[in-house]
Amino acid sequence: GRASVWLDSAAACRERAGDIVMPLASGALAEDRIRGEIGDVLLGRAAGRAGAGEITAFKSLGIATQDLVLGARLLDLAEARGLGILFDERNG
Repeated sequence: GRASVWLDSAAACRERAGDIVMPLASGALAEDRIRGEIGDVLLGRAAGRAGAGEITAFKSLGIATQDLVLGARLLDLAEARGLGILFDERNG
């Protein structure tokens, strides 16, 4: 109840995320606890945490674009650190 909640997609989470929809309906989650979409923080359109003591939660329904960006970033980090095994599926 004290956490600031960030969503990957406000419209989708408010419609399909039971762990957002049900607490809002019951009053367990106050509307003002939902701060916005995480993309707005990343783009500098919204302020993130106000301090180290602020509790934050992030709800994601799994937007494919986010999965692709994260996968590309992890691949870049692994390659930079010499981790993992790179293979070409055409060559087995």
